[in-house]
Amino acid sequence: MRKPKRTRLEQGFNRLELLVLALVIVALAALCRGMFLNLQEPGHDPRSHLIETNMALRLTPVPTGEEPSLLSFSVPCVAEMASKGWHMRLLDNGVEIHEDFTVQSNGTCLAYWDTEFATFGPHNLQACLVSRGGRRMMCGPVRTTTVTNLVRFDPASTSFGKKVWVHAYLAIPSADYRIEICDTNMILLKTLKNHTERGVIDEVWDLRTADGKVRTNEEFSAEIYITPTHMDTNGFVRSNAPTFAVPYN
Repeated sequence: MRKPKRTRLEQGFNRLELLVLALVIVALAALCRGMFLNLQEPGHDPRSHLIETNMALRLTPVPTGEEPSLLSFSVPCVAEMASKGWHMRLLDNGVEIHEDFTVQSNGTCLAYWDTEFATFGPHNLQACLVSRGGRRMMCGPVRTTTVTNLVRFDPASTSFGKKVWVHAYLAIPSADYRIEICDTNMILLKTLKNHTERGVIDEVWDLRTADGKVRTNEEFSAEIYITPTHMDTNGFVRSNAPTFAVPYN
């Protein structure tokens, strides 16, 4: 026996159902893609809907004499740290920059921020408590701190193998610079000199001393001397500015 043919009305209903199903699938795909992109955005915190405000977590600068390359802050320790296993974090524009604070004997927590890798200009800092497992956060008020370092080092240039790469950005476009590399006894090994018109220090040391000997000891220290310059109307580089020194560790 042959099966009865479907009517046009029945066929129309099936096409409509397929169309609706297709639209639902497209909408779900777009929603999932949006959620994925949000998670990939720099500074995005997937726990943002779990953030609470705690005005007690107020950052207070602590002078140490190492400013402006190293800034110190204290914040009152709260009961959640000891009783519930929460951890203190320092955030810059919502991005974690310091893993943990050190608990002091006076009931405060202390954090150090190495600004040598921070961009020039203002930074919005917050002290935050993160619960065990990262399900909840309590954040204090924002403290705006301006980084005024004339040199910002590239974190990628802090490690080396057979060569040393010194890469840094200056707050000024034109400068003469001199890099003096010494051993642990402060005996000069090598001097690198150059000029930049792009505000960038970009030098490579092949671990050879000034007399051509290959350095096998990986421990060394360096000092970078920078002299701001300008170019006159004849195209000559001039400078009346003082030279300042920046340690490279």
